Order: sequence, then structure tokens, then C-alpha cells
Amino acid sequence: MKNIFALSLMLLTLSGCSSSLVKSFVQTPQLKDVRLNSFSANDKQASFDADIYNPNLFDIPVTTLDGDIKLNQVPVGHIAATNPSNTLKSQETQTITIPIELDTTDFMSIAKSALFQGGIKYQFIGTVGTSYGPIPVIKEGELSTKELMTSFF
Repeated sequence: MKNIFALSLMLLTLSGCSSSLVKSFVQTPQLKDVRLNSFSANDKQASFDADIYNPNLFDIPVTTLDGDIKLNQVPVGHIAATNPSNTLKSQETQTITIPIELDTTDFMSIAKSALFQGGIKYQFIGTVGTSYGPIPVIKEGELSTKELMTSFF
């Protein structure tokens, strides 16, 4: 029995706990839900809340946030943050807020067309990067004319 234990220990040591070996024992965190948290045309900002579950018995640091937002299929914002100082707690669902700075160059024409269409479609596609791999975040929805009007005033 001691020989099996010693052999196992030696194999783990020789493998140097390579990242591929470690990653094979790590379960990928799961995206549970994404919600539009806030949208402000005046402040040129939007934010999404992403609920992410960490199924592992240990915490996982979030290393990057990356993504793009489109309004009526027109790109209006991008986020690229490294070291956002969030940690996914073990076996818990946590909400990570993803803030986005809006580029308002085309925004006014999109907002005007939304008044005639009764709303505006939004799409967020991005990733939450962890030390064990990226978690895709995709959310599509629609802002009503009323929601758009309150975001301006």
C-alpha cells in the first residue's frame, strides 16, 4: 500500500501539477442568468448582472471581463477589463455586474428610430474570464420606449 501511495505521489510530482492536469479536475463555472441592470443615455453607461455558479470546492478568481453591446444591431459599447477583483466563491451563485461605457456616436439616430418602432433591441455578447477558462455571457432583449424615455430623464 505504501508503494502505491509513493508511486502516486511521485507521478503527481513529476507531472508538476501541470495546468492541463489541474484543469481536468476543475469544473467550469456555469452562467445561470443575465439581466440588464441599468441603462442611462445621459451617463453613457449600461450594466448587466451575470449570475455565475461555481460548482468547485474552492474559490476561482475572475481574471477578465470582455464584451460588446449592440443596439438594433449597431455596436455602441465595449468592455475589456483585466483583474476586475471578483472571486467566484466555492459552490455558490454570485452576481457579477458588468459595466459598459456606451459610445453615443450612433446612439441618437438609434433612439429616434426606437420611438417610431416602440422599442429598441439590445444584445450583449461577452465572456467572464477565469483562471480555468472563459464563461460565455450572451443576453438579448428589448427596451421599451418608456424605458428609453426614463433613461434620458
